[in-house]
Amino acid sequence: MKKIIITLLLSFAVNFCFAQFPETFDNEIPDTWATFIGENGEGVVQNWRHDANGYAISLFEIVFEESEDWLVTPRVPITEDNKILTFSFADLDNQNFNSKLEVRISTESSQTNHSDFETLLSISEKAESDVETDESEISFFGATLDLSAYVGENVYVAFVHVQQGGDTFIVDDVDFIELLDPPLAVINPSPANNAENVVFEREDIDEDGEEDEFIQFSWEIDENGGKPSSLVFAIGLSPDTVEPIIGLPEDATGLIFPNLRNNTTFYWTIIPRNSGGTPEGGTPIWSFTTESDPLSTDDFNKQIFSYFYNNSTQELNIATQNNPFQKIIIYDYSGRQVYQQNLKNTQEQVRLTNLSAGSYIVKVFMNNQFQTFKFIKGN
Repeated sequence: MKKIIITLLLSFAVNFCFAQFPETFDNEIPDTWATFIGENGEGVVQNWRHDANGYAISLFEIVFEESEDWLVTPRVPITEDNKILTFSFADLDNQNFNSKLEVRISTESSQTNHSDFETLLSISEKAESDVETDESEISFFGATLDLSAYVGENVYVAFVHVQQGGDTFIVDDVDFIELLDPPLAVINPSPANNAENVVFEREDIDEDGEEDEFIQFSWEIDENGGKPSSLVFAIGLSPDTVEPIIGLPEDATGLIFPNLRNNTTFYWTIIPRNSGGTPEGGTPIWSFTTESDPLSTDDFNKQIFSYFYNNSTQELNIATQNNPFQKIIIYDYSGRQVYQQNLKNTQEQVRLTNLSAGSYIVKVFMNNQFQTFKFIKGN
């Protein structure tokens, strides 16, 4: 339904009736769910409601004291077959108003008694970029909570929007799923472990008429373990500095990675994950050394750096391992600057809905230096 960008895995507990889920809020908030405000009576203007785009939404409102808007599931028996709670969420506004989305649980008989609920998880809103946004550009995040502690009990689960003139929160795709066996580590990596003089592949991968230089990574899923629900590619310059760079779908078996230095040893791994967690024995870290005589004559000491453009969300995703990004500037092929934004993190998602389809040149600044790359924006 909607694109979920990031998956959070947390260990907590909750109960839902397996037959009533998933709840996607496509047409309504069902009558079996309850919506009400907090115990202090603040915030009577807004509460959780159904949105025509197909989710439950709680809008911000101006209040003099902290208010709460409650969205509570029907009473649900938790069993071994549905003890993992999953849902997606988003906050709609760019600025940080210190709002929170709290997940609370009750094993008592009342669906609406505030004091019966215990807080399991508190999600602070994300401070986005300074770029204006609308509902078509929402970045949804996924959460997975282990409710094993509540197996054999009936529970209510509440999604509570806590604010004082704060942000807008969205909840969607609530489900209870089985706890799977954890996946096994992936096998048959390429480049192979301890490979030397790994040659850069050179091809016009972005179809801009110029040759690109990259390493092609690949692996296989070990089907003897639980099926992964997602994968993470991690890389570093030493075994101790291997860090996650890119999240990948469950069926990914390869990755093109540009901008790696020549004559350098890199360490990398693939981390599979599902509701049971990551491989029990950990994931192996492999190493390889790049060729010493690359075609490129660029003498800039490049950081480990990756990028990919998601045409469905119209987001340019960039990630680096060392110094955080400082700024991004985008030019069209005539050399005209069409976009600029200050950055501050090592992973950024840049929304480009206002750019027309075409080829672009990107300059990203890190540590008062810059790197360039090209991408194509589709219709």
